[in-house]
Order: sequence, then structure tokens, then C-alpha cells
Amino acid sequence: MKTPRKFSAFTLIELLVVISIIAILASFAVPAVTGALAKGQMMQSVNNGRQIQQLTQINALDATTTGDATIIGWPGNISFTSWIGSLTNSISTNDVARLFSAAGVIASWTGTSIDKSAFKVYQVSEASGGDTVFLTTANWTAPGSGGSGTALVKSDLPYGDKGFVVVRKGGDAQPYLSKQATRADTFFGSTTNALTGIPAAQ
Repeated sequence: MKTPRKFSAFTLIELLVVISIIAILASFAVPAVTGALAKGQMMQSVNNGRQIQQLTQINALDATTTGDATIIGWPGNISFTSWIGSLTNSISTNDVARLFSAAGVIASWTGTSIDKSAFKVYQVSEASGGDTVFLTTANWTAPGSGGSGTALVKSDLPYGDKGFVVVRKGGDAQPYLSKQATRADTFFGSTTNALTGIPAAQ
């Protein structure tokens, strides 16, 4: 005669233990996924910043070659309107607006300027060194002379307190974590005053 099989089932306590272990593991994964998403968004700004730098570099070389440095070149050498206009001579106005956009910031071309920008533009000139800060995302404030940067604010666009992007005149661009925002200016390279002609993201 066969004895009936006994099926062992989870008790309520065992089930709760398993659910709590899964919840703990998920809580470790969420910050990593969120950080990776923010880093991916910042890499788009890295690429956009490099393209703006390359267009400006090309225009500056053209100005040196042709001797016409009054309408094309670095924003520290010519008027802001001339600089932004020189970008539209190389690519379409829609592409210029796209380069100045980022997560939560949709830039538009007003005909003579960019309305709302994901980047701050600094007064870099032909004489500036390659490590001079040229662009930063609008959520970061550059340090003063010999000082440190300001801590990031969660409500500031484009990336709040998650991180920021710095593009130097020499062409190198890099995303930084929020904890690096207050590092000394030697960490980011020398900075010059930001241009006021381009409205920052709001």
C-alpha cells in the first residue's frame, strides 16, 4: 500500500523572509540604475559640447587663415551674437538648438540667439590655454579665482544634483559626479567669466 506524499509548503514567515531579501537587493540596485541613467544623459551633453567646441575651433582657424577675426572665432574675441551666428553658418539652426539642449532643457533658436540653454558659455579667447573651461552644463557654477565650485542644487537643470559636464577649450569633455562640484578650480582647469548673452536652463 502506497503512503500518500507529503508536500512541504512555505510557511508565512519563510515567505516574508524571501520577500524582504528581494526588497533589500532591489534597494541596492535602484541607485545604480538611476546613476547609470544620469551618466548616460550626461554623455549626450559631453558629445554636444564637443561638437560646439569643434565648430568654434574650426571657425577660429578660419578666422586666423582669412584674417577676418571680427565675425568668427572664440566667444572671448568676438561678440556673442557673432559667435552664435558663426555656428549657424556651419550647421542648421535646428542643429544648433539641438546642441544646446539636454534632459529637461529644449533650446530654441530666436533668430539671433539661443533661448534657454543646457550650457553656460565662458569667455574663452584665442590666447586662452587648452585647459580653460569653455562650456559647462547650466547646473554648475564655476569657482572664483583660487576658490571652489558651488554645491549642485537638485532643482537646477539639466542634471540637478546628479552631476555636471565640463568642456575645455582643448576639446576634452567629461561628466563629473555631484561630489566633485566643490573641488578646487585647478581640478577643472582655469575658468573665465560666463557670457551673459545666453539664458541658462530654467
